[in-house]
Amino acid sequence: MKPMLRYELCKLFARPSGKAALLLLAVLVAVSTFFACHVRYTDEEGQTQYGLSAVRQLRADQKAWAGPLDEAQLRRAIQANLMCGPPPTPSPRTSSGRTWPFTGSRPLRQFGTC
Repeated sequence: MKPMLRYELCKLFARPSGKAALLLLAVLVAVSTFFACHVRYTDEEGQTQYGLSAVRQLRADQKAWAGPLDEAQLRRAIQANLMCGPPPTPSPRTSSGRTWPFTGSRPLRQFGTC
């Protein structure tokens, strides 16, 4: 068994395409491992967990919420959402900090867009 494995590995490393394929495989494994472990989870208290502990907590929550979507499940989701606090109030500011040009009660056609 060992001589055959060694023979196959020598064949694989003898060609440049084999070396490139193994290098590509190693890079893909590293990238997929990074993205699998690069998870962030924020719990009800606002504490953030990262990495494998976040993955475990997220899977536990997914199992707790698994099942058919019926009226009881929707009520449970609404209650959990309400416990998080009131929804944020929308502001008339853009992401750059400027106010929107038509936040008043004037019709849009007065701004020359129609």
